[in-house]
Amino acid sequence: MRRVQQLYTDAFVRNRVDLAVPGAGEKIAGRLRDTGLVTVDGLVSRTAVLACATQERNGILVERPEAHAA
Repeated sequence: MRRVQQLYTDAFVRNRVDLAVPGAGEKIAGRLRDTGLVTVDGLVSRTAVLACATQERNGILVERPEAHAA
């Protein structure tokens, strides 16, 4: 059982991105594109995640108009 837990722990450690480092948004986007998993510290609420994702400098969240929007 411990070996399985270690595999999961390793996956989270491998996909950790430090938000304080310049270029964190690009690293997050790359990890999401490549593995679908990103681990970050300090985002303790949905509001904090949304605020991080929508910061222009991070470039994580891209707003696109609806296809049927007029």
